Amino acid sequence: MCVIIRWKNCADFRRVFAFPKSLQASVSPRRRSFLILLPIKVFCLILNLRYILLTRERSAFKAADKLVAMLEKYGISDDRVMFNSWSVILLAYMRKRYGHRFQLHGYYPLELFHDTCEGDLFSYMDWACLFPTKDTEGRVRPREDYETVVAHGIKPCNYMPAVYTDYARALEYGTRMFTVDDIKTSDCILRALEVR
Repeated sequence: MCVIIRWKNCADFRRVFAFPKSLQASVSPRRRSFLILLPIKVFCLILNLRYILLTRERSAFKAADKLVAMLEKYGISDDRVMFNSWSVILLAYMRKRYGHRFQLHGYYPLELFHDTCEGDLFSYMDWACLFPTKDTEGRVRPREDYETVVAHGIKPCNYMPAVYTDYARALEYGTRMFTVDDIKTSDCILRALEVR
């Protein structure tokens, strides 16, 4: 069973998973601390690691490499990690440096990226969040956008508010993952649609 959680720091994380007293020591809520705890109790959690492009590209690349080193050090398997960024430059760096080792999550339409780079931007993504823009009716982009993403071998996903009809349409168009703010209502909608 997968668990979807939100936490502000490692103490919140420990409370959710009821770690033994020996692990209740005060630890700062940094990625390193989280990664130390992760293999203990969580077996079905995909890490969606959001990265923005820092002021300098080199700083962002260095931060990403450091995080990969920590994932290796603490035994977090690659198939449980997804790098998510509004920077296609950072996604391109990850793809060139690590190949298809990690899932990379970007955005569509491509103009939503905060930067651009040379090459086929689709080749730097495994997942694309079809994000609504001003011209989008409701929260779901047109079917053609889903077809474009899938034609490039990318899995479509959506950011969603809790609106039943939007979920049904996104699923019909091919969405395979949702990013949501209200997990309880979203879970009820997905169950009503018989996809959970």
